[in-house]
Amino acid sequence: MSNKNEFSESDNTINVSDLGTTTHYLTREILEAIPDDELEEAIVHYVIEEKIKDDDEHEDEIVRSLPKGLQYIYATWLLEAEIDYGGFNQYFYNSWSEYQKEALEGFERMGAKEYARLLSEAIAIHDKEKGMHDKVKEEGTIDALFDSYSETELTKLDQKFYSCTEDLSGLRIDYIRRNPEDFIS
Repeated sequence: MSNKNEFSESDNTINVSDLGTTTHYLTREILEAIPDDELEEAIVHYVIEEKIKDDDEHEDEIVRSLPKGLQYIYATWLLEAEIDYGGFNQYFYNSWSEYQKEALEGFERMGAKEYARLLSEAIAIHDKEKGMHDKVKEEGTIDALFDSYSETELTKLDQKFYSCTEDLSGLRIDYIRRNPEDFIS
């Protein structure tokens, strides 16, 4: 590693030379050493590689046992990735929507009011359409999922999400920097 303070994705560690340590856990000093442009990815990578590891069977338990800050960053990052890839309909179809409560709390905590409002609206629509969505999941085919896009009201929220003017990445980074205690267990 060329920098004295660096997060390394290749070996799942955070190397902080000033502290003379390579660690698989987070401290205030480690969070401070990660550059802003690597911070979100480092947090998500830490949750996946250091906490969940390959234990998909217990992922929900693991994630919900983490400090709130880790839950918020992970949940909002997953939501954003799912919506960018396939909209709210895909988000609720996939298991990541199990973290909708954490995502909503995260948006609220980091001051992402537009995103919180849209997610609240999406949750209300999904709840109203629960029967249809349950049927699509039960069928479990890609065709059923694709067909559901023409039946759900969730798709009307996708463009609003893409058009949000809030800087979600900046809000996440600011939240991490202002609240390091929310990330340390």
